[in-house]
Amino acid sequence: TGVQTCALPILVQETAGDLFMEVHALTSLTGWSNSSGRPGAPSTSLFRSLDLETSGTPRNNTMASAEVDRLLVSLDRQKFRLTLGRQAVTWGNAFYFNIEDLFGAFSLADISRLHKPGMDAALLTLPLGSFSELTIVGVPRGDASGSGAGYLLFPAAGGTLTLVGGSIAGDLEAGGGYTFDISGTKLYAQVLYTDSDGKNAFGQATAGAERQLGTSTHFVGELHYNGWGSTDTEAYSALRISDRFVDGRNLTVGKWNAALDLSYQLTPLFTGHSVAFVNLTDPSMLLRLYGLYSLSDFSQFIAGINYGFGDSPEGSVLNSEYGGVPLTVNLELVMDF
Repeated sequence: TGVQTCALPILVQETAGDLFMEVHALTSLTGWSNSSGRPGAPSTSLFRSLDLETSGTPRNNTMASAEVDRLLVSLDRQKFRLTLGRQAVTWGNAFYFNIEDLFGAFSLADISRLHKPGMDAALLTLPLGSFSELTIVGVPRGDASGSGAGYLLFPAAGGTLTLVGGSIAGDLEAGGGYTFDISGTKLYAQVLYTDSDGKNAFGQATAGAERQLGTSTHFVGELHYNGWGSTDTEAYSALRISDRFVDGRNLTVGKWNAALDLSYQLTPLFTGHSVAFVNLTDPSMLLRLYGLYSLSDFSQFIAGINYGFGDSPEGSVLNSEYGGVPLTVNLELVMDF
């Protein structure tokens, strides 16, 4: 079983005085070797209300899709910045298990992380001083209409402290994080408390380290606790099809996971990455190998694979977190204008 994806993102940006405009279009073609390897059809994000996506099946075992992933206008003044439209909202300093990113963090299956999927929202940024700012986001329409949250960032005790909270699709969430540096190693930690629909409450935590090893090698390591997840594989199948997982508000169905990322710059234009996501209680692992090649100042080519190791599923019943992940090949050409 295998899945192959080719994607072509095109980014156009324009500045006129205090106004900034951006359009990001994405087309992709995905193929799979048999019915069991077919990926899920692309679904509209929980935080989208504009109909700017389309998809179809031009031939058997093939799916084509196109979308406008960014469509925004931003007014940047000395005392504030206001952005309206489809935009990416990214909070938190963790790389993979970024639980402070309340509006949908990158999926662990995403090989390319250059452009986060956009959401339809209004965003207000207020500078509060040196290295301090408050960001407020509201979602006026769509399935998550009425969602809103704030993110406060400021220096504290030689590091950076962040506080986050809000109401997301009916859930009350509050948390924070702290980032600091010790002898060239970036250390960070995050916690998040979620009261889900006023019925079920749970906590999450992430701790990580990032360091440049010499001139060419870079390391990232993270440990993640997911109070919503389970250590019992019999609970995985129900968690995997739940709204929280499908909408990207929880990234794993297991309770304990870790990520190890080692990259090496082989040439000034090419960097290779190897990443392992490990469920510490299955055990199972998702292995990712990919490379980025710079074609010019405005374009680059990305190629990579994902492959899961662990107990394979029996029909629709999962026996491990990553054992059912098929060999996935991703090819992406990125061009900025």
